[in-house]
Amino acid sequence: MKLRSSLTARMVAVGAALAVVIGLAIGAMLLTIGDMRRASQTARRSEQILAASNLAEKQLLDLETGARGYALTRDDRFLDPWRSARTAFPRQTERLGALVAGNPPQAALAQQISDGIRSYVEDYSIPLVIAVRAQRNPPAAADGRRRVDALRAQFARFDAAEQHLADLRRSASDRAAARAVTVGVVVLVAGVALLLAFAAYLGRAVARPVRRVAAAADRLAAGDLSARVPADGRDELARLAASFNAMGAALEEGRDELDSQHAELELQTRELEDQQQQLAGANDELRAQRDELEHITGSLADETDRQRRFNDFADTLATDAALDARAQTSLRALADAAGAHVGALYAGDDEGSYELLATVGLEREGLPARIAPDEGLAGRALGEREIVQVAHEDATLRVRAFGQETVVRSELHIPLPYGPRTIGVASVGLLEDARLDRRAGALLEHLAGQAAVALFNAFVTRRAQRLAEINRAVLDTVRDGIMLTSADGVALANAPARRLVEEIVGVPLEEAAELDPTQVAARTTDAEGYLAANAAIAADPDEPTFDEVQLADSGRVFERYTAPVRGPGGERLGRTTVIHEVTAEREAERLKNELMATVSHELRTPLASIVGFTELLLLRDPEPDVRRSHLETVHAEARRLAELIDDFLDLQQIAERGRLPLERRRIDLRPLVGDQARVFTGHSAAHTLAVRMPDEPLMAEADPSRLKQVVANLLSNAIKYSPDGGEIRVDAWARDGMVGVAVVDPGLGIPTTQQDRVFERFYRAPAATERAIGGTGLGLALSREIVEAHDGRMSFESVEGKGSRFWFELPAARDHAATAEAETEGDADRDGAANGARTGSRAV
Repeated sequence: MKLRSSLTARMVAVGAALAVVIGLAIGAMLLTIGDMRRASQTARRSEQILAASNLAEKQLLDLETGARGYALTRDDRFLDPWRSARTAFPRQTERLGALVAGNPPQAALAQQISDGIRSYVEDYSIPLVIAVRAQRNPPAAADGRRRVDALRAQFARFDAAEQHLADLRRSASDRAAARAVTVGVVVLVAGVALLLAFAAYLGRAVARPVRRVAAAADRLAAGDLSARVPADGRDELARLAASFNAMGAALEEGRDELDSQHAELELQTRELEDQQQQLAGANDELRAQRDELEHITGSLADETDRQRRFNDFADTLATDAALDARAQTSLRALADAAGAHVGALYAGDDEGSYELLATVGLEREGLPARIAPDEGLAGRALGEREIVQVAHEDATLRVRAFGQETVVRSELHIPLPYGPRTIGVASVGLLEDARLDRRAGALLEHLAGQAAVALFNAFVTRRAQRLAEINRAVLDTVRDGIMLTSADGVALANAPARRLVEEIVGVPLEEAAELDPTQVAARTTDAEGYLAANAAIAADPDEPTFDEVQLADSGRVFERYTAPVRGPGGERLGRTTVIHEVTAEREAERLKNELMATVSHELRTPLASIVGFTELLLLRDPEPDVRRSHLETVHAEARRLAELIDDFLDLQQIAERGRLPLERRRIDLRPLVGDQARVFTGHSAAHTLAVRMPDEPLMAEADPSRLKQVVANLLSNAIKYSPDGGEIRVDAWARDGMVGVAVVDPGLGIPTTQQDRVFERFYRAPAATERAIGGTGLGLALSREIVEAHDGRMSFESVEGKGSRFWFELPAARDHAATAEAETEGDADRDGAANGARTGSRAV
């Protein structure tokens, strides 16, 4: 018998075809679900790209605001976000480029953004910071704004394009979900149709032939032995018909054969019934598989939503490391997951106390600033480390609305566990009755774990930042520059170190490492010694070193001490460098040496004169007039010697105390100046003194002996530096709350190139040496010290070959200052030639 004529083979073929169709339908449905999952993944990737773009744009804003804040305030703290953004943006733009590598247009735009930010940093932001530090003109602010606006526009185009892609991908995901539903419906309809077709086929191929046989059997049972059935085909039913016909033909031959044939027919009937039952069971199994597939589809959608929520929460936490921002983000995520409307989050880095860090829908003033582990329902959640839910009658959170307080209908207290510790608790309230099911509880516990890790890291970061700020503040209070260098560059530097390094090498500390040592050596007075000291440090890095550097342009001197730094395990961490400026010490040593040399030289001259003339008086008996002349010479040289000693003692007092001691009292400058003018009248027959002073008193709080010293120095210099004689004019005035005196001479004058050194100690103009004009170079320096010790000021005007005008001003006594200002108001002539009233001027 051929396979195609077998009823069993046909049943098997039809069943196999049915199974194949159902399998193909299920496979198509699984493929559709896979497409939906891939579309969801691509949509999530777009969200990651947008988050990376937003972070890169935030870093651009940190670069702009940090540099602008530093330019406006000169406060180095504004450069912290600028440095962080400058360090982080290359990695962020590289990550952004990697995320869009499969999208050439977006990858090109990401590269343009990266190049634009790098150009902004190198061509504008860094030059701006360097210019502000060097106190030079910074780059134009408009250029920076133009660059930032251009970059923001590129970010906007990038985000718009990526958002468009995300919308397309979400649409693709929605279409994939719709296809999955459509395929499911098609599979269901096709399965039912195939079952109905299979049932119809059984009715036509099996039931109808059987009914014919049964009808013939009934006729036989009724005694109609001529009953026959058609025997078409060659399958089992055809053979059954042939057998039935043969049976009918053989009935007459024997009843036993008829019974046997009848029993065989009943057996075949039972087999057909069994097959029908099996078919019904297969139909039930197919229906159960369909229900299970629908359940799997729903679970997959729920899991996708949970993963999206977790990923969004993690991305949000990663965008801001600040403790308050993470606390606010965590509380909002927990409140949204619980369906809550209000909430508060308490956390702390120790288990003894928890501080209020964030609120949602609640006023901070109405909540306790801190809670303990054993306080209320929140404390219970902290102790039990499990979510505590209470109904309206036990709730503690109150919401203010329309001027009234309302207790929430349901309240959750969610602990934030981190390992064996509980670092905080989030208390949220719902405005309607609700119960927490198992799935929602698992979601809240997972989010609470994520929040605990983020908050713990934020606490650790805040603690580390606080310690770093304290260390930095302590180091910045030290006068010496301290820095630690390693193989990676400068690891630590206090503010004096940054300032001193920039003053020594001429560039900021961040750029100093790029300089060649010979460039720095060229700025010193001993380039070979500087290079040798550096070579010694490099040759023996485990030994401390000590050297001294003097700058060629300013003459400033610095001591440099270096020593290796090792960690607790003996590993090398780097090398510390301490820079100490010793310019004042070296200058004091130089002045001391100059003072000794000057003292020995200046004292030797009058002493030689005194000794020589006294020997003449002792060895000889000169005439009275000659003796008087010698004695006058000895007296003059002795007075000169006394004046030199007084100057040197004053200089020593200034060096030791920083300022001359004064015995102030209320004095009138007019008689003091007049007395000194009369004293110097007889010093030179070639000079005349003209004193012009107002009639009103020139009252000041001053030391008269010291002011006499100042006026005497000015008059003495005016006579000495006017070798051709002439009129020495002395003017006095009172105005603007000050009283002043000026001495004008028609003498040699001071060249412009030498005027900035007039008040230096021991400085004498070349003209004084050429003309053998005596002096130590201390008179003007001491005079200026005396005037400034009185809170006054001293200066001069001079023209070479035409003379000089030296003047000083002191604060007027308080009860006379206003009167003097009123009397001299409107007098704008400040050259001293006509200061004050001229009614009392006279020649001496």
